[in-house]
Amino acid sequence: MAFPSLSRYAERVVIAPGGRSRDIIQELVEAPSAGGGPAPAWLVESMCQRLACDTFAVYRPTRDAEGVWHLGALVGTDPELLARYDVAMAHTQRTFLYDPLRPALDQRNTVQMLREIHRHGSDETCIIEDVWPDVGLGGSDQLRALACDGPVLLAWVGGLRHRPFTEEERRIFTDLLPFVRRALGLHRRLADAGLASADIARVLEAVAAPAFIARPDGSVDHANAAGCVLVERSAADALARVRDAVAGHDSASLVGRLDAAGPSARFVVILRDDEAVLEARLAEAKRQWGVTAREAAVLRLVVGGDANKEIALKLACHEGTVERHLTSLLRKARCDSRSRLIAHFWTQL
Repeated sequence: MAFPSLSRYAERVVIAPGGRSRDIIQELVEAPSAGGGPAPAWLVESMCQRLACDTFAVYRPTRDAEGVWHLGALVGTDPELLARYDVAMAHTQRTFLYDPLRPALDQRNTVQMLREIHRHGSDETCIIEDVWPDVGLGGSDQLRALACDGPVLLAWVGGLRHRPFTEEERRIFTDLLPFVRRALGLHRRLADAGLASADIARVLEAVAAPAFIARPDGSVDHANAAGCVLVERSAADALARVRDAVAGHDSASLVGRLDAAGPSARFVVILRDDEAVLEARLAEAKRQWGVTAREAAVLRLVVGGDANKEIALKLACHEGTVERHLTSLLRKARCDSRSRLIAHFWTQL
């Protein structure tokens, strides 16, 4: 059986309800899906409505051969405005108010108002003073977050309007940001694997952690290699975890609905342990395998599904260094492949 394409799956990421924004998150879950880009269209539409924005957008910057930055892959509620903005920005060669390659630590995963990152009139050559008026944004306020996975920018997420944003709206955005970031991270990780047109079952084999296609009652239609090992180890425990994840009781795991809601709905479930369990597994890897501190840092990211290039960026080292550490880890764990190492980590330690 062929499953829906990855793009359809990514547009229906289920965000588990919780906290003060339960009603908002539930609306995001139930919003209709449409469109593509770095985020599902329903997400920008719902955020725009909830934050009372004139326009809301999600984009991931790119730089062309001449070194000029563009908005890159984007989705927004006003595509024409964003297109004009991108052209004007490229024409004036103005830069963003952040580093697209490696955002500053105090700007990552933090909801900020425009007044906190720019003072109108203080710099006549920045995009706020030189580009915004030309595209009809003069005098606008901005509420934005740089959604990041470690130092890696997943996307710029934010809204604009002509009246100032309030602290209550910042609180709402802050409550939603962890769930939005999780959705963006899953979307990018699977899309970057080059499997956007593959069946979901094949996509799951590229996922590091135990992953399943499951029903609301916890019954499993398909499991990847790591998932199969987990089921063989303890079927009752594995299916209970899947059931809890689908029900929204496991905030660490990732869940995506494949089709319409109801008792026959199918979900993609990627089981992830919380930080305490992950640390315990890493400590056990050090004890059993003789893993060094640096190898443990690499192992943490490998079992989280990061590619070597992304690990190198996060650890500020060369990709070749990551490959050497991975080779050492395979030897110490007595595994003949990356997938076996990951499965061994999640199911045997």
